[in-house]
Formats: sequence, structure tokens, C-alpha cells
Amino acid sequence: MPRQRGVTKKWIYVSAVLLIVLSCSEAPVVEDDPTGRIVLAELFTHAFCANCPFSKRALDSLSEEYGDSLAVIAYHKRFFLDTLSPANVAVRESLYQVTVQPTVIFDGINTVLTEDPSQNYQVYRGWIVSERNRAPQLRLHLEASVSATLLELTVYVTVIDSVQPGDYHVFYVVYEDSVQFSHPAATDSFFSFVVRKIAPDPYGSSIELEFPDSSVYAETVVLDDTWDTDKLGVVAFVQEMSSHDILQAVVVKRLIE
Repeated sequence: MPRQRGVTKKWIYVSAVLLIVLSCSEAPVVEDDPTGRIVLAELFTHAFCANCPFSKRALDSLSEEYGDSLAVIAYHKRFFLDTLSPANVAVRESLYQVTVQPTVIFDGINTVLTEDPSQNYQVYRGWIVSERNRAPQLRLHLEASVSATLLELTVYVTVIDSVQPGDYHVFYVVYEDSVQFSHPAATDSFFSFVVRKIAPDPYGSSIELEFPDSSVYAETVVLDDTWDTDKLGVVAFVQEMSSHDILQAVVVKRLIE
């Protein structure tokens, strides 16, 4: 995780929301002035997608660079023989009206597609920096306890600034790293951030937010015996379902250290 430090704000050019379809997405020009926001990157992909490995590698590098300040999850579309993610990830795909892979969405409101995969790292990084400058309204703390067959999750939600009335939902996403998938037509053999479970379901759980309240929410996930628990991580996030804005996220990158 890069060292966080205050910076003097000079000229900052910020695009509030950018939706680019089948064109090159330019990164916003912003100085990094982190506010405590944990950015969520949602990658829509599948094992036979020609350009998806470039997106995965860029997000791999950025995950290393930003540590726990960046949460990444990869929804694998049920395409051909790719069954790495559950079929219900299509609900998230439909929410954002994703029609092309790879598509990366930052904090629910910045949809990015790139024509030139060599630009992925710089473009994605620009959006991460932009979102890190957006002050969060929530603080999340996530605790995870793993047994032989169960994953117990508890998220503490603290409202640290006033929020508008809305349709707020909390989600838990269990993902697995370094998932092997072998097929002659696949464009890669190992996949990162593979979504294994969305809990309680792909619609999340409705919650109430009011400043300055704090709340606790819990969820239990049954572990599939095909998952490698040493490579599991979990992300929790709160999203406003009408605007798709993700107010805050939190990540535990390894359930078992």
C-alpha cells in the first residue's frame, strides 16, 4: 500500500461519472489525496475473453500497489465452459447493463472499457485515484471467522457523514485467487479475484443508514469443498441501488494468513 500523505490541491480535473461504450476510456487527471475511501473495482470477465487477461494483470498490479485500499472482484460470465463463478453473477451484470467483457466498474458509477489494453493500468489507476479523493460517508470494519465448513462474516457500519434517503444494500462477496482453469481455447490458465459467492444473494440485504448511527450485520456462508480456503478473500460493500453508487467497501484479502 503506498504511503499516504497530504498534498496541496492544485488544478484538479474531475469527471463525476464516465460511461464509455466501446471506446478508449481516459483516466481523469487527479492528484492522490486519499480520504479513507476503499475503492471497489468490479471486473466482468470470462475465461475465453481475448482482452480479459490484460485487465486482470493491470488489476493484479494495482491490488499489490494499493493493498487494502483497493478491493477487486471478478465476476466470471457463464460463457461456454466457464463455470468459475455462480450463475447469479448475471444479476450484477444486468444491474450495470454490461454487454462487453472485459468491463471494469469503479465504485458502481464509473464504467470503463479500453480499446488499447496497454493503457489499462494507467486508466484504471486514474479512476482509483479519483475515487480515493471522494470523501466516504461510511466507515466499514469486517471480521471473518473460518471453520471447516462455514465462514462467519460480521460487518460494522458507521455513518460518518449525512446520507441522502435511498435504497441501501449491504453485500458480501467471497472470492478466490489463483484459480486454475485449463482449456485449449481459454486465454489464461490462472484467474484472480474469482467471485465464488455473493451473500446473502446477488441483491444484497436492505439496510437503514442515518448519521451518526452505527450498525452490525452478520452473514454465514457455507464453504464449497472445491474452494481453496488458503486463497479465499472477502469483500463487503454498501451500495445505493438506484444510483449504483458504492458508498464504501472493505476487504480482507486472505481469510487464512
